[in-house]
Amino acid sequence: MNSERDDLSKPNLLPYGIVPQAPAILVPNVDLFKKSKSQSVVHYFDTRVAEIKKLYEEFLTEVHINDIIYSAKYNFVPIIGRVYFLYKTDDGYVLSLIEPERWNKYEYIGAYKMSSNDVWESVNP
Repeated sequence: MNSERDDLSKPNLLPYGIVPQAPAILVPNVDLFKKSKSQSVVHYFDTRVAEIKKLYEEFLTEVHINDIIYSAKYNFVPIIGRVYFLYKTDDGYVLSLIEPERWNKYEYIGAYKMSSNDVWESVNP
């Protein structure tokens, strides 16, 4: 009880006014804050999920292409960084050194090069 009187004797130190002329105590609109922030958070997570889905789809495509190339027919040891050309044949795939402009025997799939970690990467010719 004694500490209450001490607080009242020092009104400048109180976080609220004790006289009728003191500024009104305004309670912030917490519901409005929560609503606006929750909408921006939902947008943030939706955007992140979309980015992750896109990366996952790109990863699956990369896995699929690597699976195709490693199961393709070729009679050479690929050199890291060199561009090779993938073609679809009647009975599978073939990896070749011949550019599509010089060879139209099979359906051209794309140009690829092997990276230093043995992963085949698409090359835009």
